[in-house]
Amino acid sequence: MAHRPEWMDYAVYPPDFHKSGFCWTFRRVSKARSKAKSLGVGSWIRRYVNVSKSDFEIDRYWLWDGIRFIRIREEPPFYRHPGLDLVLDNLTGVHNPKSPT
Repeated sequence: MAHRPEWMDYAVYPPDFHKSGFCWTFRRVSKARSKAKSLGVGSWIRRYVNVSKSDFEIDRYWLWDGIRFIRIREEPPFYRHPGLDLVLDNLTGVHNPKSPT
């Protein structure tokens, strides 16, 4: 059985990812860079190294600053809605009729 080598994918996130929830995945870095530039300042790229069909490692991150891509060490912080904690508390406090309590 032939061993499949590692391959890479690139995910592009818009600056407003916290609102839209959409990202794009590309097999070529040139396509990912082009998309990130078109999305504007604050968009960023995450590179995945796929080691198998179900396993991957996040390898690198780049942030588009409007002039060039800057390598960053971690994901940019996402916007946290001020009412998120209240919503999560309400969801976890919902009574489940099937639970014994």
